[in-house]
Amino acid sequence: MKRLLLCGLVTTLTTCAIAAQSPTLKADHKVEGEQQLLKAERDWSEAQKRRDKRALGQLCSEEFCFTDDEGVVSKRSKYLDDTTGRTRIASYTLSDLTATLYGGTGIVRGRWKGEFRVDDMDVSGLYQFTDTFVRREGRWWAVASHASRVPDDQP
Repeated sequence: MKRLLLCGLVTTLTTCAIAAQSPTLKADHKVEGEQQLLKAERDWSEAQKRRDKRALGQLCSEEFCFTDDEGVVSKRSKYLDDTTGRTRIASYTLSDLTATLYGGTGIVRGRWKGEFRVDDMDVSGLYQFTDTFVRREGRWWAVASHASRVPDDQP
């Protein structure tokens, strides 16, 4: 009888220990994934500033599309050409970044403020963006991006 009681107690304690660890492990994995997404976002902005087509190509998936503040949608090849050929970023800052995981999908939201030109037009300002990533081949790939200009009279 004592042996049966002892086995039951050990089983209960083991089950409780495993259950107690699972949320922590999931939370650690979630935080790690969120940090990877935020790093990808920062790498993306740096690649844009450097006009590094190779680095941008390694961040943007084949099906990537970008929607600008006028509603114009650009597929990956046009986005890469425009960003590395027509756009000149003098400076930028990222703020209010949040990363959220939904399984193998990640969303990064934030604000991008910069001084930059597209061709000869100054389009400097503050933009609110949402970037969507999917996890493939052990890393995060951008599949969609949308940026909207924040009006000058809004904080």
